[in-house]
Amino acid sequence: MRADLLIRLLNASSNIACLETDANGDLTYVNPAFAAHVGRDTAELQGQPVFEVLAAADATLVRGWLSDSVPADPVELNFTSPEGSPFTLRCVVERSAEHMRIVGEPNSVGDRAAAAEIMRVNNEFATMVRELARRERELERTRGELETALTELQTSYWHLQKIQEVLPVCMECGRVKTGDAGWEPVLEYLKANRIFMSHGYCPACTDEVMARYGLDDEASQ
Repeated sequence: MRADLLIRLLNASSNIACLETDANGDLTYVNPAFAAHVGRDTAELQGQPVFEVLAAADATLVRGWLSDSVPADPVELNFTSPEGSPFTLRCVVERSAEHMRIVGEPNSVGDRAAAAEIMRVNNEFATMVRELARRERELERTRGELETALTELQTSYWHLQKIQEVLPVCMECGRVKTGDAGWEPVLEYLKANRIFMSHGYCPACTDEVMARYGLDDEASQ
């Protein structure tokens, strides 16, 4: 009779929340007050893991209670609605081999506001961490693209340098190719491309010119 009366009281309460789980942490009972706190109905919560309605740190805490001793004194647990709205319950916990029962009541309005602010800051921090990770990935991708572009540019420059070092010369007349269809004397090409030149005679040509004009080494001196 006492158990039936307690269930009736919990089902009628709009303030005291109660939930029970099996040995794996799946919900086997929630009263209407708890369902209202998490923004779902009792039927929807049946069979769901209790960890899904707990803040991450508290989910880890409750998971440990399933295999270890539960706290002897009341403890505060933070729950969340599907929209992420937080609320805190001051809870007492009991566990047997088959189930775990948590009964709690809301904190004061001030505590609720503080919990909401903490959750908001945590959410903003998580968003900032995700954004930072995204920017780091983009920066790494951009760095890789720049390194690839630099390698390609260096390779292209090397090929251009090699191409510029090759000057097509006609094997018959000695003219050089200067365009798609242009050929000109090599001297004119060198002048046009501003290549510095000095004039003189090689030893063989020196002897030939001197012989042509009847000069000898002493006369040239």
